[in-house]
Amino acid sequence: MTAYATQTDLEARYGTDRVLQRLDRDGDGVADAGVLDKAIASASATVDSYIGSRYATPLQAPLDPAITEAVATMAWYLLWGSDATDPMQKDYSRVLKFLRDVSDGRAKIAHAELSGSSASASPQIVAPTPIFSRETLKDF
Repeated sequence: MTAYATQTDLEARYGTDRVLQRLDRDGDGVADAGVLDKAIASASATVDSYIGSRYATPLQAPLDPAITEAVATMAWYLLWGSDATDPMQKDYSRVLKFLRDVSDGRAKIAHAELSGSSASASPQIVAPTPIFSRETLKDF
């Protein structure tokens, strides 16, 4: 599983002290191991589940900043759980809408490779050579 955001990304968005406060579940002043990793892994998996029908996942570097922002926003929301505020819930919903737009082709991700199923823009038709054609029926 590729993580599309880091603790540094969350700290840049929400502040080092606030992030540490959410990660320090036992109150000892140190981020608890695995807490952020779980949230980022879950958010990254959600991104892959939405965009995987259109883009090859996991995404490779360089990563579109919109993806890092989406994962950081979702991870932050997940860290708060039932204590998430209305603005956090709105941000989470906004990110899910963006991911749906990417999945539906209304939004694009920079630097991402299209998956095999969506790489061609037009439908392809494969059929055997026809038995009857204008050429074979010209004498009738």
